[in-house]
Formats: sequence, C-alpha cells, structure tokens
Amino acid sequence: MRNVIGIALTVLLTAPALAQHSLDKIWETEPVLKFPECPVLEPGGKFLYVSNTGGGPMDKAGKGSIVKVGLDGKLLQAGWVTGLDAPKGMAQSGGLLYAADLDQVVVVDEKKAAIVKRVPIAGARLLHNLAIDSQGIVYVSDMFGGKVYAIKGDEVTTYLDQLNMPAGLLFSGTDLYIFTGDGLLKFDAAKNKTTVSKGMDGRANGLVIIRDHEFIATSWGGYAYYVNADGSNQLLLDTSAQRIAAGINLYDAKTNTMYMTTDEHNVLIAFRVK
Repeated sequence: MRNVIGIALTVLLTAPALAQHSLDKIWETEPVLKFPECPVLEPGGKFLYVSNTGGGPMDKAGKGSIVKVGLDGKLLQAGWVTGLDAPKGMAQSGGLLYAADLDQVVVVDEKKAAIVKRVPIAGARLLHNLAIDSQGIVYVSDMFGGKVYAIKGDEVTTYLDQLNMPAGLLFSGTDLYIFTGDGLLKFDAAKNKTTVSKGMDGRANGLVIIRDHEFIATSWGGYAYYVNADGSNQLLLDTSAQRIAAGINLYDAKTNTMYMTTDEHNVLIAFRVK
C-alpha cells in the first residue's frame, strides 16, 4: 500500500518529547476512496463504514456516498449507500447510521443499506460531526455556523451557539466535549462551559476519547494531539508540510486502534495508539 505519511510519522516518533504517547501506523488503504471524511465501526466490529464526499467538500451534487472498508484496509464495497451530497461525520444508534451532510442529517438503515430519512437544518452552513446522548438525542456541529444543533425526532433546536469553528463532538457521561477553534471545550448538562485544553491548531476536525479525560484531537491542517487528563496536550502527528489533512478519527478501544481519514489524499490510515 502507498505510504502517504510514513516520513512525517517516523520523524515524530523518534522525537524525545513524544515518549509518553505515540502513534504507530498499521496500514493505509490504497487511494481508492473519494475524499473520505469519517470512519465508523459497523455494530459487530467486523468492518468500517467510511463517508466519502465524492467531489468538493461543499458540493451539493449528489456525489456523496458511504463505503465499506475491511479492518485490513481493503475496500469491501464502494457505493454501499449513495445519494448524499458531501457527508462528513457519522454516528450510530439503534441500527441507524446518521451522517452530517452539509445542511441536513441523513439517516441510513444499516440492514437495508438505504436512506430512510433526511432532516434538513435551516440556516446550517457546514454540518460536520455528530454525537448521540444516552436519551438518543442527536447533536451535530455546524463548523461555519458556529453552532451545535440537537435533533429529537423531527424537532431541530439550537443547543449551543457563538462557538468558534466547532467540529469534533462526543459525550462522556452527561458532558459534551467539543473540539473547536478555541481548543477542547466541555459543556455539562446545564451548559456550563469549561476549557479543557488549548494551544492546538485551530482548524479543528475530529475528536475521540481514549480513556477517562484523555483524548486525541485532529486538525485538518495536518496535526493530531493527545490531550492529557490535566489539560496538557502533546503533538502526535504533523503532516502539515506534506499538506495532508488529519481527518475525522475513530478509536476502537478493544484493539487500541485509531482510524483516520486524509480528505483529498483519498486514503484511510490505521494507527496503534501507545
């Protein structure tokens, strides 16, 4: 398989400052994806769903799709679901796969491999990442609109606003974590804000939790950071010189593996987290 980021990764792993945490590349796909954005494990953990914009990241041309990729990096099925525009982040609940698709959330029935619902969000500019709470409420960030919306059934409400480039979302208990242009923020159930970590590249993208209060955040500028429980952060990956994005990421705690897309470089990469 083509080695897209091997040189940059090797340099980082040999740096003394990275002794605490590191990423070891396991594999990367051939460049057969079409501007991949987000990987998600299928419920049985046997393969990955990956969203593809199919064209430009802001194009509303119906070229977007979701494909299947094996855990060995081999493409299993192109065009598993088609008819999206430029899907970004995805999340799952109850046999449904939710995809953030510019100004709508597309709902896919995984067993039927079919779109069963589209939830338009009036005024949305670039819906980016999704998270689902314990009550089944779907939250989606609007990167360019500076908001987080909540979707309950067919009802859409603004949950948070006046955020700077909100991207990665996840829940830990009742706390909502958001990777933004101002750093990693936490909002409790009463929407009280805490700044968890700052000083990272402001082109926020993905966010995964590794263990309690520890995260990996990615920037489409080409950086990945390990955020420690004390709020400090460590640079794990820098592909900025190669102009390779650190895309939306997924962490599988069972195998200690992080999967990360690379946007226009058209590959998905698997790393062992150390």
